[in-house]
Amino acid sequence: LEWTNKKCASMAKPKISREDFDAYLGLELAMSLSHQNSIGDYWSNKAFIGVKGFQDVICHRKFQTIRSSLQFRPMGVDSLDIKHQDPLWHSRTILTELMTNCMNTAIAPGVMSLDEATISTKAKCRAKTYIPSKPDKYGIRLYTLNCWNSLYLQSVFDNGAGNSCGLSCADRYVSVFPEL
Repeated sequence: LEWTNKKCASMAKPKISREDFDAYLGLELAMSLSHQNSIGDYWSNKAFIGVKGFQDVICHRKFQTIRSSLQFRPMGVDSLDIKHQDPLWHSRTILTELMTNCMNTAIAPGVMSLDEATISTKAKCRAKTYIPSKPDKYGIRLYTLNCWNSLYLQSVFDNGAGNSCGLSCADRYVSVFPEL
């Protein structure tokens, strides 16, 4: 929210409130569960198209404004070297923040499993991989460390596809947690 509001200020757009930002995040999660052909269809009043409740949470125009203003890194972190070496440079700060917060929140008891998760994408990105046997054939693959009993997410990190910085996945993971 802080990075997005800084971007809004630089573009002379009004600040986004915490409530609107939380509503936006909730609707993005809801959209991943109920698929429509276009974003506007979620707010449609037509029979069999709209999703009940979307209009009650936030208006479509405000949703689109927040989506167009999203900022996943601090302003000014746009080094050309980083852009050419790391295909997820635009999201690296938020991924590192997510990793750190997962590890600092709690340590899940019991057996842990290393699993693969996919963020489905149609974007042109070197981090995108193709696996024909998966439901999401094109996507950015992440590794997650989950607790078997509680399904608690202990950690998440990308698989390094398209990354040419010379560091292995394990090296990048340990750079976030040097004590490991």
